[in-house]
Amino acid sequence: MLTVQKIQSEIFNSNVYTITSSEHEEVFLIDCGGFEPVLDSLPPTAVVSGIFLTHYHYDHIYFIKDWIVRYPDVKFYGSQITLEGLSNPKRNLSFYHDDPIAVTDVNYQTITDEVRVTLFDYISFTAFETEGHCEGSLSFLIDNYIFTGDAIIPNIPIVTKLKTGNKEKAKDSVRKIKSLLNDEFIICPGHLETFKYQDVKWNLYLDD
Repeated sequence: MLTVQKIQSEIFNSNVYTITSSEHEEVFLIDCGGFEPVLDSLPPTAVVSGIFLTHYHYDHIYFIKDWIVRYPDVKFYGSQITLEGLSNPKRNLSFYHDDPIAVTDVNYQTITDEVRVTLFDYISFTAFETEGHCEGSLSFLIDNYIFTGDAIIPNIPIVTKLKTGNKEKAKDSVRKIKSLLNDEFIICPGHLETFKYQDVKWNLYLDD
């Protein structure tokens, strides 16, 4: 049985999601902007074997070094642009917070649009390119959940004013996300609470 849990970062208001199965000790994370609360939520024997990165912004990767130290074999998944952002403090915005993050030696698998990654030997993630908030953003669909990072957040405008943000691409990404879902889906954003497909004010994102 697949279980998804949302944990808010202890420093930022960004979300980390844990994905677990009752049949396996492996755990997969969506983003790594939190650490201690996430560890506290896991069973003692759990092993974090994979972390999926929605994008490279500071508040979503803040504890990446801590996760690597805690689980040296952990594998990261994300776009090529996200990989490049991990090593560039100005690009990932940590430079402007006086706490630069630059990670160059990381076990990383680059994934692109519609690439599938198998978890737990029987269930798969599918990645979808959802740029607009920033270049290289990915959303991840598994079972009846979609993890969107900052590509869509519950009924608030998408932030596109940061470097590499693009308003038209953000709209295209929302259209893509909407086309993938139905009333059974739960949207798990990078901030705030999860929400159901039917509760989304789609016109907020798509109207000019």
